[in-house]
Amino acid sequence: MQGNLQDTSVVDLVQQNCQAFATARITLWDKERKAFIFIDAGQVSHAMIGDHQGEVAFFKILEWTSGEFLLEPGVKSPFQSIYRKWSSLIHGGPVHEESDEYLEEIEPSPADEATPRARLEKDIDFVRQLTSIQGVVGSLVVAEDGTVLAHTMEDSGEKDGAIAVFVGGAAVEYGEALSIGSFEHGVVTIGKRSMLVLAWEEYFVGLLFEEDTSPRSVVAQASDLLARFK
Repeated sequence: MQGNLQDTSVVDLVQQNCQAFATARITLWDKERKAFIFIDAGQVSHAMIGDHQGEVAFFKILEWTSGEFLLEPGVKSPFQSIYRKWSSLIHGGPVHEESDEYLEEIEPSPADEATPRARLEKDIDFVRQLTSIQGVVGSLVVAEDGTVLAHTMEDSGEKDGAIAVFVGGAAVEYGEALSIGSFEHGVVTIGKRSMLVLAWEEYFVGLLFEEDTSPRSVVAQASDLLARFK
């Protein structure tokens, strides 16, 4: 399918293909530029324009109002550089600091920069590294009040965050009440889903893992990553 961006906007192209759970490559060009957006199974997975890729490239491409496009169904992305759900990209806009031109400059205080939330926002690859542990299919960091700070879950992460807080919080109280030590980690299985919950500073980390994965191996690798992130 080939067309003109004056007839079909970039947003419409992305939204239509994501809502159809399509896999496709969208090539866009004009006299001076060429860009690519990849959609895998209904999610934006990669974008490139010039020297930029990922979300920076995606939001630059969204600004195009003229030019031509070619939609190629079934063409998969060579790799993944975008991890947010398509609806969050379209309706939520840029959220990462990798693109200063899209964000208002705010001078953070030293205290703010030291919090896990601030560090997670600056190092978004950290949660992706947790998900890259062999056998792990999703990860999140959640505050004690249930606020999900960062995640790679398929949905908003709120349900899994609630599970992590419930399990972790109950284990912490149980350990303190019986004076048997501090909670470090535990595994909860609900149906076919298994989650490893780890205590980290004043937060909990939840890692969804596949059925044949060794929790002990995941704990070792995750603990190493968490220690290096402090």
